[in-house]
Amino acid sequence: MQRKSRLFRSVAVLTLLALSAPARNIDLSTVPPRAGVELTIYNGEDITLVRENRTLTVKRGLNKLQFSWADTLIDPTSVELTFPGQEDKVTILETVFPHDKPQQLSWTVQSDLEGDAQAEISYFTAGIRWKADYVITLTEDGKTAAVEGYVRVDNHSGEEYADATVRLVVGSINLVDEIADLAKRGITRQTLLRKALEADAVGGIVYRNREARPMVAAAAAADFAEPEAIEKEALSEYHIFALPGTQTIPDRQGKRMRFVEAPETAVTGLFRYRPQQYGDEPVRVLLFRNSPKNKGLGESPLPNGDVRVFARMPGDGLRYIGETDTLQVPVEAEMEVVLDADPDFRFRSDALTRVRERFVMRLKGVAVYQELTEGNIKPEPESRLVGFDLRSTIRHRIINGTGEPQRLEVRLPFRGDVSVRGPDLPGLHKQSADAVEYVVEIPAASRRELTFETVERFGRNRKSGIGTSVEIIP
Repeated sequence: MQRKSRLFRSVAVLTLLALSAPARNIDLSTVPPRAGVELTIYNGEDITLVRENRTLTVKRGLNKLQFSWADTLIDPTSVELTFPGQEDKVTILETVFPHDKPQQLSWTVQSDLEGDAQAEISYFTAGIRWKADYVITLTEDGKTAAVEGYVRVDNHSGEEYADATVRLVVGSINLVDEIADLAKRGITRQTLLRKALEADAVGGIVYRNREARPMVAAAAAADFAEPEAIEKEALSEYHIFALPGTQTIPDRQGKRMRFVEAPETAVTGLFRYRPQQYGDEPVRVLLFRNSPKNKGLGESPLPNGDVRVFARMPGDGLRYIGETDTLQVPVEAEMEVVLDADPDFRFRSDALTRVRERFVMRLKGVAVYQELTEGNIKPEPESRLVGFDLRSTIRHRIINGTGEPQRLEVRLPFRGDVSVRGPDLPGLHKQSADAVEYVVEIPAASRRELTFETVERFGRNRKSGIGTSVEIIP
């Protein structure tokens, strides 16, 4: 037998009290089970919008409705009762928080109906979080991979939600108040959901940025539905994943569900040497594009999460490659899966020569400068050094012992005023204002040595002022 929701059994109780004129005619009835429930989980702020549909039996005249939420993380100031499509016949006259019952509120409802009324109860709760993770399985040749994405929903709100439509919001939200703190500390503020919806908020979430409000409006106002497959709804920079069908989210438990399946995804594998970003060793990187060109991808951004990588072996065996995490990946952008260094692929940078030259001296007491050249290497008495060049010859040694051809992408950062001359560096180009980059192919079981020259200018020799300037000399 299915366990009933604690929220309307022993934790939070919702009852209906019909108030007729004579007190002896007051009837007390228990509200029937939920007809539908929807959870919209805003992960970045530990907040979940809950929307419940229930059929209430009301009497013509005044009705009293009570709601309590003991042992849950419901934000009491966010609880809202509405009668969609029947607002002209059923009206909420007042909402009261009794002083002697801190975990209870009551509504006074004026009804022109006699019989069933469709009610929606909305509120925020904390303690429900979700997290994405990915499993990437490379084919034997490493050119394609099966990409699977999962979400795990953990519920520690104090309430079980059975047969719920679950929607996961990708993107961060700025809140005026953290609902978790409000609930845990018992602090209440007059930020009821109705006021939020009618004024400066969407779905009871108050935005500091007005332009962000309509992004989530469609999600908060959407009808209850049971999608056959995961639906992704674009809300500008925010996106929603609707998990398939309905899900039961037990309290004090977690549930893992698949939301992405792309069995034949084109993958690019390479090594990257970026000392400022990854350290002194080249790391292995897998790249694939979140694009409809890869069937099963490209419908919406991919949430940030953990990534585990495996490789197919002959005979259907699997080899563990490594694991890492990833940031959110927009549509048509590449997911970069950065793994550890491979001991069979080595890179070494050595300075073969370092020579100072083109010394510039300033004469004492006057703005007169002397450049020391091969024909004039003796400085004037009491002059001081105000500029020089540092010319370096650098060798990159690359050893590929992986048994397969590999591509290496090398990014070299610099500071100051620098010129780089590297005719041996394949595809050498300026990657940014302070870095150059080249890409080299290394055959299997081979090594390669590449030599280039840099000139760093200091003091009065600088071509530019303060800051970094890098140029490539043919």
